[in-house]
Amino acid sequence: METKAVVKKGTDTLIKYGSAGAGLAAGYLVASKLPVPAAGPVWLQTILQTLAPGVLVMLAAYMANKKFNDSKNENIEAAALGMGLAGLAVI
Repeated sequence: METKAVVKKGTDTLIKYGSAGAGLAAGYLVASKLPVPAAGPVWLQTILQTLAPGVLVMLAAYMANKKFNDSKNENIEAAALGMGLAGLAVI
């Protein structure tokens, strides 16, 4: 391969993984800052505090992926994947 092609492929891969990392960090930050209402019985509050932030972040990642899916931009898909993984990690 030509040197320019190798550098371009390496740069594209690095940008894609960087986008996934940025999505992961943003998703975790959003999930950690989401307020959870304290209403209802104790068992419901426990479930909401445990599951709600992660599920909401995964839903936001899914909606972002669907909205920008027409652009065929791999960086946006990688960022949405990172956000989804952050939501899963929070659960």
